[in-house]
Amino acid sequence: MFAFSVYFALRFDVIQNEADPLYPLAEKYRADAFTVHLKPDYSIPKAQRCEVETLDEIGNALEEIEGLLREYIFPFFSSCSDLAAVERLLNRYPGKPATSNMGARAITGVVAAALCRRSDFSEIVARYRDVLGRSTESIRKQFEAAVVHATTNILNTK
Repeated sequence: MFAFSVYFALRFDVIQNEADPLYPLAEKYRADAFTVHLKPDYSIPKAQRCEVETLDEIGNALEEIEGLLREYIFPFFSSCSDLAAVERLLNRYPGKPATSNMGARAITGVVAAALCRRSDFSEIVARYRDVLGRSTESIRKQFEAAVVHATTNILNTK
């Protein structure tokens, strides 16, 4: 038997071009970094884990995935077609849904907030600091470097 889960991701280049160099990620992998990851467990009412053994089961699984794409994923991507929409998605509830890489999520959120010149930028930073308070020192340092970058290179430029 084979089992797989389905995840979807959205890359917004204007955000990632600023955020990617701030991640502890080798440059050769940066093109694969995404702005928002959609795990069906929290973005779709139905978790999508497929267990298959036969070609018929594979076909059925693909039909289910096609239904998810049409009903949830394509409308979601259409709703995130501009910088402001993606920024709102990232920063509406910093830390929720919780991700396995909260440091990267916080960096991306701060960069997006700076690019949108959010008047509440300092409050967004404070909320991420609170969420990252339980993280390792290296993650907190990377986040603080991202705040400096966003402030110096994005907010304080014309």
